[in-house]
Amino acid sequence: MDPNRYERQARFEYFRRRFRPKRSRDLAIHRRTVGLPRTRIPSDSLHEFVARTLNPKSTEHLLDLGCGFGAAARYMARTRGVMVTGVTNSVTQCRIAHRESALDGLAPKPDFRLGSFDHEIEGVFTGAYAIESLVHSSNLVATLQHIARALIPNSCLLVVDDYWPNKGLENPKLDTVAWGVHEFWSHNEIVVSAESAGLIPEMVIDLSDNVKVSSKLLRGLVGAVPDPSVGAASLFATQLNFWKTQAQMHSMIECRQQLYIATLFRRI
Repeated sequence: MDPNRYERQARFEYFRRRFRPKRSRDLAIHRRTVGLPRTRIPSDSLHEFVARTLNPKSTEHLLDLGCGFGAAARYMARTRGVMVTGVTNSVTQCRIAHRESALDGLAPKPDFRLGSFDHEIEGVFTGAYAIESLVHSSNLVATLQHIARALIPNSCLLVVDDYWPNKGLENPKLDTVAWGVHEFWSHNEIVVSAESAGLIPEMVIDLSDNVKVSSKLLRGLVGAVPDPSVGAASLFATQLNFWKTQAQMHSMIECRQQLYIATLFRRI
């Protein structure tokens, strides 16, 4: 993952949300989902799904891997009263996550820090979750080893991410995707890499049918907008590229060319 590209996209994503016609503090940057198992809550449904799956006690300390603007961490703190430490490699995301938590007046207040999957994770945690973040890993085995070493024995890691369903088919090269994802892992690659790190899969749920897919208008944008050059993109071109990316990835989910799966691992 190109950290500079990710940082540019983080800034754009924040301002894109702030300058909507109806200003919103919804800073969750994961897929929109409907009808998820374990929850009937229409808003924050993915966050509630994660919370109910991990089912943390108020005395626990969770690790949010690739926390973005901290929306999931704030939800955990607000609804479950747990301590959460979020890790992101974006200065912008870390700063805004701290600010939003202060505005919410949460207790315990989530902590956010700069970090990378390429390095060891400081601290010891009783559970962890990764929402659409492991897809950014350039070395999946090393990433999962770092995560496993940060977890206490018998704790859980919940991974919710995009996957390429069949490595025998051509894996789409996604150099143009806004967040700098180069290609998808297969689910089997995640499982094998996790097992080598001492993380044993306990539950697998395919959430592909629960993703709220894009409209026909968005799907019509696929391939229609040239990607802006790195470092020289106008805000308008970046906006168009963002929608092109969303249309591309949601269309792949709708056609089952891409999967969206939740996997619960146990740290042995």
